[in-house]
Amino acid sequence: MGQRSGTYSHTGRLYGAAIIVGFSKGFSFINPPTQISFFRSVCRSTWNQNEKAITQLHETTRVTALSFTDFFLVFYAVLNIIAFLVFANDKRKAKNNAWRTPENLLLLVAAFGPFGAYASMLIFRHKTRKLKFYLVPIFLFVHVVAIIYLLR
Repeated sequence: MGQRSGTYSHTGRLYGAAIIVGFSKGFSFINPPTQISFFRSVCRSTWNQNEKAITQLHETTRVTALSFTDFFLVFYAVLNIIAFLVFANDKRKAKNNAWRTPENLLLLVAAFGPFGAYASMLIFRHKTRKLKFYLVPIFLFVHVVAIIYLLR
């Protein structure tokens, strides 16, 4: 549908208008009122065609949301990635003698994302000798058992 700009009279006719039809058709200046009424009928038919096309597209296009299990898997993967990054960041801080991430926070993150935490512990050789961090493989075992139970 085109866009109209100009002045309207009290009868609703558009005088001295620049009507922008579209990028492919350009624009033209219309002075006689007869051309404007013709243009209005063309715009209406074009509008109706566009509306039908949009309605058909809407009827044929289906939007699917993630199911609960898919959402849970994505969320669980993100938690494990975050755990991996938190442990890797703490190892980087340890090498640079910077302020470290508290051990309780590392354990909390490992409780929710044990796969990422344990992988980071093995790859970066970080916190593998501390007795407190022997809990991470236990968290991993608990999660594996829970996943097996849920998949049955």
